[in-house]
Amino acid sequence: MGLNQETQAIFDALGHLSDRVTELQGSMESRPAPLLTEEEHQWVQMAIKREAQSYEFRRAVISKTMAGLLWALIAGAGTLLWAMASDYFTKHGWKP
Repeated sequence: MGLNQETQAIFDALGHLSDRVTELQGSMESRPAPLLTEEEHQWVQMAIKREAQSYEFRRAVISKTMAGLLWALIAGAGTLLWAMASDYFTKHGWKP
């Protein structure tokens, strides 16, 4: 009979523990979310602003790099065309 009493005591303790957990969950759900202090709010706003500026900077760098590569391609093609034309005309009688 001692085993049944011990088992019953364990079930009672588990029931009490389950009730307590449910009670704590309810109190946590009813608690409002903590608000940020003014300093924390300013820090978050500055972090957002800094990230936006970083994004814009990266976009500008990529844009300028692509434009520079395009101009380099145009200049290279022009130089190659000039060299080919100069070689062609010199071989066909044109004297600079």
